Amino acid sequence: MVAVRFALVALLALWLSACGAGRDAPASGAEPRPAAPRVGELRRLLMLPVAYAPGSCRWPDAALRLDQSAVLFVRDWRGYEVLRPARTEPARRLAIALAEWARDADVDERAPPPLRGELGDLAREAGADGVLVLAATPDCAGVTGKALGAITGVVANAAAPLEGAVLDARRGALLWRNAVQPALWEGALPPPGPSPYAMQRAIEELFQPLNNAVPAVLAPATRPN
Repeated sequence: MVAVRFALVALLALWLSACGAGRDAPASGAEPRPAAPRVGELRRLLMLPVAYAPGSCRWPDAALRLDQSAVLFVRDWRGYEVLRPARTEPARRLAIALAEWARDADVDERAPPPLRGELGDLAREAGADGVLVLAATPDCAGVTGKALGAITGVVANAAAPLEGAVLDARRGALLWRNAVQPALWEGALPPPGPSPYAMQRAIEELFQPLNNAVPAVLAPATRPN
């Protein structure tokens, strides 16, 4: 009698296990949805031209100095390969549009279809798997973004003096963003603007939270498109 009970219990356990496996199995013919990459899994970042709107500032070579400092930090301190777009003007227009969109976008949100198409085309031309956007809107009128926020509360849709974003080129989705008021940019700075050290520090403040690139030997296998 004990042997019979043991056999019944074993059969019941096998039946329950089979039912559970059936529920967990994907539907027949359905392909698994590829997981969204994390920013550190990207290896080759296409850096768009700096979206620079100086306003009242007169900093003649600020965009160039920010661009150079960003490349050095992202490449040498975060381990990404930084690429350049083959077509400068379309890339500059795209950088401005992406910077405006990313300001209010959520992480993993996809850019609107027109922007996704342009982003994908430029990334494929360069062989990049990610896109890096850098926007600078310094204010030399004497009221900084931080001070304005203290007076009026949250400033809706207001651009911070320095903003950065990284997008997944395959999906056109926002993976990372940050915005800062550089400590050495406050106040009305006369021409030619911040010193090379102040520009470098501003870039470090912006990109300090950016994940290091995952070494190639530890990166997951390339996902199919």
